[in-house]
Amino acid sequence: MAAIIVKKTLSGKIFRSFLLVSLIMLVLTASVNTIHMIRLRSVIAESNRTLTKQTSDASSAATTAQITQRLLELAIDKAQLIDDAFFSFQARVQLLADFTTELYSNPAKYRDKPYAPPEKRNDGTLSVQMLYSARVNKASREIQEEAGLIANTAAVLYAANNRSSIMASNYVATESGLMLQADYVAGAKFDEDGNVMPFEAATRPWYIGAKETGKPFFTSVTADVHTGTKTVMCGIPFYKNGEFKGVAGAGIYLDSFDGVVQHASIDKNYTACIVNRKGEILFSSASSGSLGAETENAQLSDNFAWIASSGFSNVTQLTIDGEEYFVSASPMRTVGWSFIVLVPKTKVLEPTRELVSTLKAGGNRALSVADSHLRHAFYSTLAVLCLIIIALILAAKQLAQNLSDPIKRLTEQVEQIEGGNISFSWEKHTDDEVEVLAQGFQDMTERLNRYIADLVSITAEKERISLELNLAAKIQSDMLPKNYPAFPERTDFDLFASMHPAKEVGGDLYDYLLLDDDRLMLIVGDVSGKGVPAALFMGKCKVLLDFYAMLGLPPAEIFRIVNEKLCAGNESELFVTCWLGIFTFSTGTLRFVNAGHPYPVLYHGGAFAFIKEKPNFVLGGMEGLKYKEHSVTLSKGDRLFIYTDGVTEATDSNEELFGDERLLSAMNDTKDLSAPDTLKKIRADIDDFVGSAEQFDDITMLQFVWKNT
Repeated sequence: MAAIIVKKTLSGKIFRSFLLVSLIMLVLTASVNTIHMIRLRSVIAESNRTLTKQTSDASSAATTAQITQRLLELAIDKAQLIDDAFFSFQARVQLLADFTTELYSNPAKYRDKPYAPPEKRNDGTLSVQMLYSARVNKASREIQEEAGLIANTAAVLYAANNRSSIMASNYVATESGLMLQADYVAGAKFDEDGNVMPFEAATRPWYIGAKETGKPFFTSVTADVHTGTKTVMCGIPFYKNGEFKGVAGAGIYLDSFDGVVQHASIDKNYTACIVNRKGEILFSSASSGSLGAETENAQLSDNFAWIASSGFSNVTQLTIDGEEYFVSASPMRTVGWSFIVLVPKTKVLEPTRELVSTLKAGGNRALSVADSHLRHAFYSTLAVLCLIIIALILAAKQLAQNLSDPIKRLTEQVEQIEGGNISFSWEKHTDDEVEVLAQGFQDMTERLNRYIADLVSITAEKERISLELNLAAKIQSDMLPKNYPAFPERTDFDLFASMHPAKEVGGDLYDYLLLDDDRLMLIVGDVSGKGVPAALFMGKCKVLLDFYAMLGLPPAEIFRIVNEKLCAGNESELFVTCWLGIFTFSTGTLRFVNAGHPYPVLYHGGAFAFIKEKPNFVLGGMEGLKYKEHSVTLSKGDRLFIYTDGVTEATDSNEELFGDERLLSAMNDTKDLSAPDTLKKIRADIDDFVGSAEQFDDITMLQFVWKNT
């Protein structure tokens, strides 16, 4: 019997089948895991690229917008600050020119005044001197009469210069060769032999420019003829019945504006400068290079000349010495200059580049960690499947599930990182490489969010500037008298005033002047509106009131003229409520005019009461008005309290006003107090009433006491 040859045993088939199934499972499992790992790596790499690009774009746009806005605000604020100073300066010169025109047009109204040449002993103190051109015959009767006439401007020259912290000198120069000048450098007007040098005013740029244009003329920056200091001069022509007779002018030292430029930069990467219409850099925070002051760069000068001459007020980009800059500019319209702030574009985008670099480095590290862990997982799985095939069959399903589910969850969360969403969190605990990878990705997104938050915080911090408003408030405060006692030589009266603006700068004003030994002028006013516009209008109003009061005009006439001046060119439609009184000590008569202002409080006959006379219309509201004057007779021991509506309209948290009745009640406790203590008492009562409510209006008060002794 032949033996049966068995080619394939059952056990072999089972083994081969088992082996085949195991190999198939091995291949399938390895393939599935490999596909998941490759996909995960691709998603991580793509997400990293997308996140980096979106963050870069968003950061660049936000940083550029913030910096350009900051640049423009800085240029506008600085230009406004300097232009305000030039405007106020020009206004003082205009008042001098108007007064000189009045002198020449009506010489019979004025007596000849004495005048004197420069004296060396006056060097360093403010003095008024008469200078002559070399062509003038000093012995001529006509010259002597004209000199006596213009000497009437000496008091105006002295007062205007003495009240200005930036005015170097002011003067009146005639076509005949005379020049009356107020300055601090009398000693610089002598030659080596001790003789007074002639002064040819008609050859100076400010005289020629004002004469040719017939309007206010500012020179470019030039060296002062006596001191050599950098100066800008303003000339305004004056006339006699339409005939040109000469130029009123003044010079302003520019040292203070150089300081404004030096402190205008946000940091060392920023450059601030002032340019004229020719594109010349007059001042610069850069000490050298194309952006330094008085350097020559034809292309840059052309660009700056266009910016200044066109009145450009915006942000643009320029290429300077091969480097791109963000450039913001704002015009100073009074002198035709522009304030410019520049920053290299590379410095603006530097934080973005650093952020992108950090993101790329973090993404590369995360991808490297992912590659390492994925390779380790793959080889470990393959080794286990090859060595323990039976255990793989039994554990394949569980192993595949344990491995694939976390990877799938991680993949889904990574895919959600797009657009503005850069948050990632992992809460599933797998205790394996997937959890390590997820935790690393979560740490990276948290660091990214913190970095962006820090960047926003730092950028916002840099935008906090208050120097300009503080400086404006200082200038405004310096315009108002603050000394106490106001007139130390006078013991027959007590006088004190205070102003507390609701914002950094306010629109209230007060002033007091001894017009002579027997007459005292008192002024309190309130400009409509708040902030810098109201403060500028306030300054203009104060200068006008002081000027015409010093001319000896009655209150009603002062208000009539000032109203016409304020209405002229008042495109902003601002107006002033104002109370002005002139008290004569010898008669006890108080003549006053009220232009829409709150009624003053008078202590007379042992009682406080409002001085209620029908008020006139506000100043600056309508042209062609006449103002009615009133009078009241005071006795020694009487007290006059003048204030703005910020006192009676002070509001508490319940929207209730302080009001007239509370004011009278508060005044009843002040009849024995000094002027300063009276204002302190009233302010304390207002603060107690208002409590925690915010002050919404300027509070200005003035107390006058005619003493018994």
